[in-house]
Formats: sequence, structure tokens, C-alpha cells
Amino acid sequence: MNVNEAENRLSISYYKEIATLNKEHHISIVQHIGSNKIYVKKTLGVYNSTVYAFIKEHPINGIPNIVDVYDDGTRLTVIEEYISGYSLLEMSNADHIFTIVEIVSIVTKLCNIVASLHDLNPPIIHRDIKPSNVIVSTEGDVYLIDLNAAKFFDETKSEDTALLGTQGYAAPEQYGFGSSSVKTDIYAVGALISHLLSLCEEKNTIEANRLYQVADKCMQIDPRKRYNSVSMLKSALIRIIDPTVKTAQNYNSWMIPGFRSRSPIKMFIAVLCYLIIAWLSFTLKDNNQTTIAIIVYERVFFFISLLSVVFFVCNYKGIRQKLPLSSSPNPYVRIISTIMYSIVLLFSLLFIMLLIESIFI
Repeated sequence: MNVNEAENRLSISYYKEIATLNKEHHISIVQHIGSNKIYVKKTLGVYNSTVYAFIKEHPINGIPNIVDVYDDGTRLTVIEEYISGYSLLEMSNADHIFTIVEIVSIVTKLCNIVASLHDLNPPIIHRDIKPSNVIVSTEGDVYLIDLNAAKFFDETKSEDTALLGTQGYAAPEQYGFGSSSVKTDIYAVGALISHLLSLCEEKNTIEANRLYQVADKCMQIDPRKRYNSVSMLKSALIRIIDPTVKTAQNYNSWMIPGFRSRSPIKMFIAVLCYLIIAWLSFTLKDNNQTTIAIIVYERVFFFISLLSVVFFVCNYKGIRQKLPLSSSPNPYVRIISTIMYSIVLLFSLLFIMLLIESIFI
């Protein structure tokens, strides 16, 4: 046992159990001996320690803070923030009657949490979104708990190695029909919406019908037919209450690469890349004695050509899916085909530039 393991094990020992929440799943309420603060303790047999370690170091709003983690090689002991409230399952079992506005509010807040997981690089896929894992606090805040089945997205995997999830909420790809992705969580959110709608008295309203349509799109068997992101799903939900709001799907689809996720880090990197492309394009040296008009034309065309390649590589407006091999389930085929298409695109645009020069200039 190394020093870090010994420290983590010692840290876990500072919590004393005061109540059992779920004996079957080894979940209890504990109190820190020194501070007397209350926490939740979980002992997991199935887990991804890297996910818990990451969330511990990088807290996410809407995910209970991870205070301590100890992995003994066979079990993971987790001490996390205690959330005072009720799960959607507890509310359902208590015959709570949900309104359309309440469902939209809860699921919209849930989408914000899931989006924070999906915006990471690589994204974290929760893979177990269900009523018992969504808590509404006494203050009305929404929390997503239980990262037991969570994993970092790996685009090189064609299918999941561990089949995890809850029947009724797990997408088909979680049963060996593909690899989990951000759309796997979107499927589960759709199933959650359907569950809440079954407890709603406003089933015959226009708003309820729209909500059913949203849930149906989320739960398409083919992941490609689901919403592309939880941001798009969130916008569709907001439109149910306020139809005048433009959907993120229509708005985001026109956003340039780097700005579609609205992640500050990605936008900063994108701006830096665009500035580098502009600098490369407009500082080209022309040794030939050409006119100013030709020099400007060449530099502008070269700038547009480089941007075109960037937009293609980033799959702007889903352009790559329309070409052979680019939608192959094999990630290596997709990568090689993208490189080949990018080279062909760049040289084709440069050829067009020279052709136009020879004809009109």
C-alpha cells in the first residue's frame, strides 16, 4: 500500500455510520468525526474509479460533491455530499401529480447537468439516468446522483465492454447494439419524460402532446434520429412552454466550429485557430510581380480554402455523414477517410483558384 492509498483509507475511517439508506446497495448516512457534517457513504462493487476521481477534483454543479474516495482494488468507497430532498421515484411512489410546467422545469435543469458532463473532453456518459437517480432538493434544485455506470466516452470503441443500465431507461446500445455516447443519456432522459408524463393529469393538452413528441424523438432506436445534444433537447423543452423561443438545433446548426457547444475553452481554442489561419493566409509572400488585386484575391481564396477544410473536419452541418466511408462504424476508417477527403478538398479548391486566375485575371 502506497502513501496515497494509506491516506485515503485513513480519511475514510473518520466517518461513522448513523443510518442506513439502502442496505442492498450499501448506501448509508455518515457523520464526520471532526466536523460533525453529514454525508452519504457508498460502497460500490461495479464502478469506474477514474470518473469518481475526476469529479472529486472537478466538481460539477448538480452533481453531489465527492469528498473522499478509496479504491481497495475490489470495491470503491465514496463519501459524497448529502442532498436533502426527494428522488423522482420517491415523489412518484407518493402519488405526486406532475404538471407540464413542472416536468419541463425539472428536465430542463437535468439537461444542464448532463450538458456539463457531455461538454467535458472527453465527455462523461452517465448511462443510468432514471427517477431514483434524480433528486429535487427542498430548495427546488435538481441533482443527478450515482455515477456507478458512468464512463468516459471513447470513440474508438464500437460497442460497450460492460453492459450496464436500468431496463426501461437504458438505450439499445447499452445492451450490446453499439457504443454508449451522449445520445445514450438523451435516450434515458426521454424515458424519464415518459415516466413523468404518466403521472401528469394534463395528458390531453397541446403541451402534453408536444412533450410526448420530444420524448419519442429522444427514444429513437437509431441514435442518429435522436437529438444531437442535450442543448437541442433543452431548447425543444423550453419551446413547449414558450413557442416563440428558437430551438438550439436551428441556432446551433449554423454556429461555426468551436462555438456550437458554447464551451469557453473550446471557443477560445477556436478563436486562436481562426487567427492563426488568418495570419498564415494574409502574410503569404508572393515573389512574382503581380498586381495588388491578384495578391488580395489569392490570400482571400487561400483563407477560404483553409476554413473550408476546418469546417469539413469538424463536420459542419453534418457534411461528413453524407460521404462514403465517413459514417463507417469503424473509427479508423472514419479518420483515414476524413484525412483523404480533406486533402482532396484543399487541392480541389487551390486548383479552382488557379483556374479562375488563368481565365479571368
